[in-house]
Amino acid sequence: MKLAPFTEDEQALETLKFCDYSIKISKEMAISGTAPRPIRVYTDGIYDLFHPGHARQLMQAKYLFTNVYLIVGVCSDKKTKENKGRTVMDENERYEVVRHCRHVDEVVLDAPWTLDDEFLNRHKIDFVAHDDAPYAAGSNDDIYAHIKTKGMFVATQRTDIVSTSDIVARIVKDYDVYARRNLARGYSAEQLNLNLIDVSIRFNLRIILSALKCHPFLTLFFFFTSANKKSKDFVGNFITYHLETPNPVESKVAEEDTKP
Repeated sequence: MKLAPFTEDEQALETLKFCDYSIKISKEMAISGTAPRPIRVYTDGIYDLFHPGHARQLMQAKYLFTNVYLIVGVCSDKKTKENKGRTVMDENERYEVVRHCRHVDEVVLDAPWTLDDEFLNRHKIDFVAHDDAPYAAGSNDDIYAHIKTKGMFVATQRTDIVSTSDIVARIVKDYDVYARRNLARGYSAEQLNLNLIDVSIRFNLRIILSALKCHPFLTLFFFFTSANKKSKDFVGNFITYHLETPNPVESKVAEEDTKP
C-alpha cells in the first residue's frame, strides 16, 4: 500500500494535470454515479492525536460518492495556534499520520483556514466535505458559507466515538498515573515540566493512601501521628512568630522609610 502523496509530489501533480476541470460535476451527477471523471472531494482539519473520529470523518468523505479522489488539507502549527490553539503533535507529525490513512488520496500541506475560489480552482475541487456546524473565524460566522452558496458543500456527520479534547481530558484526569509511568520509563522531570518537590509530595501521598486502603488499622495511627505533628508545628510556629518577628507596625514604618 502506497502512502498518499503530498500536493507538490509528482504523482499528485500528474493526477491534477489529467483532470479535465472544464467538465463540471453536479451533485445530481455525483449522487447518481454518472460523473464522467473521478470526483475531487476536499476536506480539511488539524488532525491532532489522530483517532477513530478522524478516520471515520475521512472515510465518510471518501465514500460520499462513487469514484472519489479525496484531497485532505492539514493546517500548519502557525495557523492552528492563531485560530484555535496549541496542538500536541507538530505539523510534520500530523501531515505524516494523515497520509497513512487508507482513505486519503492526497495531502495538502499548510492548508488555508478559509477556502477561496483561487484555492478551489487551483486544486480542481468539485466538492468540499465537512460537518454542517458553522465554523467561525474572525468576523466570518461560517468559513464554509460561500462554498455552501456555490452548491459545492457536502455535509458529513460528526461521530461521538472520541474527540481530541476527550483524549486530552483523559490525560489531564489521570495526570499522576501518566507522569509516574513516564518517569519510570526514564523521562526527566524537566522533560515532563514537573517540579521535583511537587512530584515527591504527590507520589508519596499516593503510596500512603494505597497503604491505608490495604491496612485500615493504620488509618488511626496515621491520623494521630499527623494530628500530633500538626499541633507541635502550630505551637512552634506561634512561638516563633511572636518571639522572633518584629512588631508589624514598626516593620511597616521601617519599610516605608527605605522606599525610594
